[in-house]
This record gives sequence, structure tokens and C-alpha cells, in this order.
Amino acid sequence: MLKLSPAGGPRRVQIEYFYSVSSPFTYLGHIALATIAARHGVTIRHRPSDMRQVFAATGGLLLHQRHPTRQRYRLLELQRWARRRGLPIALEPKFHSGAREQPSGLVIAVQRQGIDPILVSEAILRACWAEDRDISAPDVLLEILSRLGLDASLLDAALTPDIQAEYVRNTEDAIKADVFGAPAYFVNGEMFWGQDRLDFVEEAIINAIKSGDSR
Repeated sequence: MLKLSPAGGPRRVQIEYFYSVSSPFTYLGHIALATIAARHGVTIRHRPSDMRQVFAATGGLLLHQRHPTRQRYRLLELQRWARRRGLPIALEPKFHSGAREQPSGLVIAVQRQGIDPILVSEAILRACWAEDRDISAPDVLLEILSRLGLDASLLDAALTPDIQAEYVRNTEDAIKADVFGAPAYFVNGEMFWGQDRLDFVEEAIINAIKSGDSR
């Protein structure tokens, strides 16, 4: 089982991880990504972003705007990958949409404390996609913090102007880096889109370690 650990330390290779805290495909690949990073001793820089803004800037469509054919296939892919990853999933959760500033800010606030936010973001994603809970509700987020042994004050910190400014910067940086959906991973400046590309992410990490390239 993954454990909370300091976010600092040597950073020979780092994964830049752009995602939405309410993305189902981020949920499906999240622990797999963490496992790859742990296996190779690399760090992950979490960049929770507003994918609604990313879609608007890059020509993407929100789920309800997509053709029914695409919506049906998305459900099929979610079921396939949930089986492949061995994860429970609520295919049409009641709380899929809603405010994401506070849960996103919570991930950033935890990372700012020097704590690896992997379990915080995993718990938020799981709450939405496995437990069908409202991740915009403070009581849900407080329960997550309590379960992980983290200070409740982080919830208030999540909405401070400084933390929310970083959330905005993450979104702006995602757009500048040609991100068009979640999750998106960068290794040495090369983007890999989608949790079904994690084998390529791992290959890039291995190659970067072998070459000593830590850009």
C-alpha cells in the first residue's frame, strides 16, 4: 500500500502531472502512475488544473456536448479500464460536475507542505468515481484529511488567494504546454496524454534515467 511521504528530495527525473480532480481516466491511472514513479524512484509534480478552461482553449467539448456515440463509447472504455485496473467505478456519478476549486486547492496545499499529495488526490478521485460522493462538499474533504492523518486547516488553506492563484497558473501552463485533456504527463518536456499511455511514460522515465537527462 502506498504511504504518505515527503514531496522533496532528489529530483533526477520528475513527472509533471496535469489532471482534473474529477476526471475518471485520471482516477483509473492514478495509482498506476504512482506505482511507476515509486518503482523508478522519481517524483511527481502534481498540477491539478481546470480542464473546463483547457477544453475551451483547445476546442474540446464537455461531456454533455459530445455526440451520443462518443458518450456511449466513453462508458465502454471506462468499464474496460476499471476491469483492467481492478478498480470500482460509478459510471455516471451524481456529483461529476461542480466546483473544483477547493479539492484542487487541497492537493496544492498539501504539496506546498512538503507532503506527497498522491493519497489525497487518490482519495478525492475515489470519492467521486467509486463512492459517488460530492467532492466539493467540505465535510467530504475533511473526512479525507482526517482519514489520512492530515491537519484540517489545509481545507481552509485550499481556498486562499495564493493557492487558488497556483491553480490558475496550472491551468494556464497546461494550455501553454498544449495539454488538451486529462490526465497528461510530461517527462523531460515530452507529453503523454491518457492513462492508457502509461507504458510510454515508464519507457521515457527509464530512458531519462539511463541517459542522466533530468530536464
